[in-house]
Amino acid sequence: MRKKENTVHKDNRSPREKDDNPNHHYIANYQEIGGIRLYKVHNKAGDYIELDNYIVSVKKCSLADAEKGKCKFYRSESGKEIRLEEIPWKKNSMRRK
Repeated sequence: MRKKENTVHKDNRSPREKDDNPNHHYIANYQEIGGIRLYKVHNKAGDYIELDNYIVSVKKCSLADAEKGKCKFYRSESGKEIRLEEIPWKKNSMRRK
């Protein structure tokens, strides 16, 4: 009788590839020169999180959803979560005092 080999398949996919939640956003080169930045924005449209790559700025989710944990941001390279405290307010936004 042949002995069954125990084969363990290691999942070599990145955290981004493993995550299928559409409310999880992976940011490449976060806050690096020439990379992508996140900002908290306050304007007439309300408070939201904006992704900015120096060419285009895109609204990703409301600040309220991010605070509730419905929308999360991660560093693409390491998979570590970017906490809301790390995301600065956009300087030219009409931030509440």
